[in-house]
Amino acid sequence: MKKSAIVLAAGSLLAGSAFAQTSVTLYGIADVSVRYTTHADASGHGKTELTDGAVTQSRWGLKGAEALGNNLKAIFQLENGYSLDTGKLNSANTLFNRQAYVGLSGDFGAVKLGRQYTEGFNFFGDYDPLTIGNYTANAWPFFLTQFRANNVMSYGGKLVAWTSAPATASAKPLAA
Repeated sequence: MKKSAIVLAAGSLLAGSAFAQTSVTLYGIADVSVRYTTHADASGHGKTELTDGAVTQSRWGLKGAEALGNNLKAIFQLENGYSLDTGKLNSANTLFNRQAYVGLSGDFGAVKLGRQYTEGFNFFGDYDPLTIGNYTANAWPFFLTQFRANNVMSYGGKLVAWTSAPATASAKPLAA
């Protein structure tokens, strides 16, 4: 009995350990503005209001990664939008109304599953000089594509060093 306990103790001392590297980031933006609109009604009156920010909306989120070895990572992102002037969620009954996904990333690119931005939004976001602003007049790409979709499986990676190959599929898209 003592011999097996000694062998077990020696074996556990010689066994290697794996330590995964984990990162979780809490982030956010608090953006509010005073907006004045001329000709806000049929009579041509102006309107002054406190509203969500001019460039983007307020949000908070969590994102993280867990190293799995061989340059493979488990990833996730949970992001909620809210109105700073009222404290209300930007959408009823959806806590993480902006993004909520899990995935794997590595040398092959990244595969993500969940609520995500559409490829149309990602494309316009990269090339819009106004960064798809919060004001309807600034958000011209919104009329060409939806921003986010539920139940999405997406892939983002490189075919060769100078090109990318994004792809998205969704069973039940939902504009938001």
